[in-house]
Amino acid sequence: VHTLIADHGEFFTPDHRIFNADLAGGPMLDLGSYLVALSVFVGGGAPDTIVARGQSVPAGRVNGQTSMLFTHQHGMHSVL
Repeated sequence: VHTLIADHGEFFTPDHRIFNADLAGGPMLDLGSYLVALSVFVGGGAPDTIVARGQSVPAGRVNGQTSMLFTHQHGMHSVL
């Protein structure tokens, strides 16, 4: 495998608990872990390098979306 491309998105209403920072909210913590786990599994371990950019939800307390590029041993890329 040279490149893993994975995306996980879901619609939540603005009042959904996922946007509540007091409840450890944030789509990245809730949904992003699935993509990271898949990448680590396919890539054979933790990535060597990580480039990531997050964008806050309008309220600004949690990330609404994140883009990630991982480079793994042997040069495999994960685009998440």
